[in-house]
Amino acid sequence: MKGIILAGGSGSRMFPATRGANKHLFPVYNLPLIFYPISTLQGLGVDQILLVTNPGDVPAFKRLLGDSVTYATQETPGGIAEGVMIGAEWLEGEPFYLALGDNVFFGQPEPSEGATAYVMPYTGSDIRRFGVYNASTGKIEEKPHEPGSDLVAVGLYHLPACAVDRVRDQKPSKRGELEITDLLNSYGDSLRIQRISGEWFDCGTFDSLLFASLHKALRTND
Repeated sequence: MKGIILAGGSGSRMFPATRGANKHLFPVYNLPLIFYPISTLQGLGVDQILLVTNPGDVPAFKRLLGDSVTYATQETPGGIAEGVMIGAEWLEGEPFYLALGDNVFFGQPEPSEGATAYVMPYTGSDIRRFGVYNASTGKIEEKPHEPGSDLVAVGLYHLPACAVDRVRDQKPSKRGELEITDLLNSYGDSLRIQRISGEWFDCGTFDSLLFASLHKALRTND
């Protein structure tokens, strides 16, 4: 099974620290952040990983990970779904998992088939900055003003091989990106929503990185 991890971007919410290093190399307690999505994918049966990152960050990842993963570059941020296109040739027509490199799960997700978006209940006050599952329409809504449920898409997806063709036909959003929500919603009634139990941290801010580290420390030293 193949999996793609997206570990690029500018990390603008974590300036100035990310001007000198890719945020996915920052520590979550005693391990680099990127180790967590790798472990999650391995737990789902993934044995081949394509790491997509910024051109200038490849040497640092290679020092850390060596040849345990394959590397690809994303010149400029073009949306999560663009990662599918970057990995199109590498995927060789196989179904795959797609994961964001700044997500940390404490609790292993279960394997899935078909087009699947993994979701978790969210109790924070900033739910509107995520993709949220609308229980009435059966769609994922990107940063909705009025969320249709408390289930947020947590940056982990299982996609069939046809996802490559769907993204190829997809039009960029108003912000000029290929949105993962548009790809997922193109599957209509065949889109599966799979809940994850346990804890989840979106480590794209200093606060969430700190909370994830504290959670890991408590689990490690309990």
